[in-house]
Amino acid sequence: MPRFPRLITRIEGELIRAYGFAAPPSTTVTPEPVAAFPVPEGIEVESPTVAPDLSRAAYAASGAVVCVDREGRTLWRLDGVGDRVPESGLAATSCVFSLDGTVVWIYTVDGVALWIAVAADTGTVVDRAVLDGAGAGGRQFVHPDGVHVLLGVAEEQSTLRVHRARLERRTIELTTYPWDDRRLVDLSPAGDFLMTIHHDQRDVAFHSYPEGEVVIRVPAASFGYDDNTYPAFIIDGGYLDSDTAIVTLAGDLDETLEWELSHYVDVRTGRNGEMVEREPGPYRDGTLVPLGDGTWLSIDIDHRFRRNVR
Repeated sequence: MPRFPRLITRIEGELIRAYGFAAPPSTTVTPEPVAAFPVPEGIEVESPTVAPDLSRAAYAASGAVVCVDREGRTLWRLDGVGDRVPESGLAATSCVFSLDGTVVWIYTVDGVALWIAVAADTGTVVDRAVLDGAGAGGRQFVHPDGVHVLLGVAEEQSTLRVHRARLERRTIELTTYPWDDRRLVDLSPAGDFLMTIHHDQRDVAFHSYPEGEVVIRVPAASFGYDDNTYPAFIIDGGYLDSDTAIVTLAGDLDETLEWELSHYVDVRTGRNGEMVEREPGPYRDGTLVPLGDGTWLSIDIDHRFRRNVR
């Protein structure tokens, strides 16, 4: 099976589909899935993830994490995870394959917040780490070094945590960054920087990795939008390439009309660049995904991916 530098996975009907991205195209294209995995009818799939070799997929649903093959046959099932946080209704479980496909990292909430490393071939729990708090909506990022995984979690109404982990001799080595007010958005293509948004969404920052020191901070006010429209950063965005990020601001024109605009930003200087051209589509968090190779994904009005070139 071919391996792609970047895989994006989403649920489409009763299929988990993986989209693989290799060399950038010369013009905007509509990518086709490189693998599909059927899931049972009627279940609500959360956080689908596909192995780098496209041989299997894992997802959270109905209080469990399930791993399936290309025909949808269950390879293993880990019960006791995959529920929603009652207070928020948000999915409390996040799944991601390690870069080499040997481990599935699972963030879940079961009274306490847990980060679990599971053997991808058998579903056996290798180790688990207890995290502070019990937040919903964890987002995981596999570091390109093939060793570390990062996790951003919203613990409480205004508390955000960013954790870093690695498996060392079958034991999770956990590091928690000292911030409690920043949401992890992306890693740079080489993994030497992090991108975060402040919990009040009024600035975006770029940090050195692994130290986490702020290198550049860009306030929402620097883009020149009217303060009366409440401009604020949302999670749409990330590293377009090693020198450029895409950031997205959203606001309210009145009680019924919202706006959402994206810009290029030079991550070395913080200088705001031109506006990103976005075709009409279902704008909402997660519909603009930079791929780190100079291209970025959007979703068109027919809910198809579009791979865009600057």
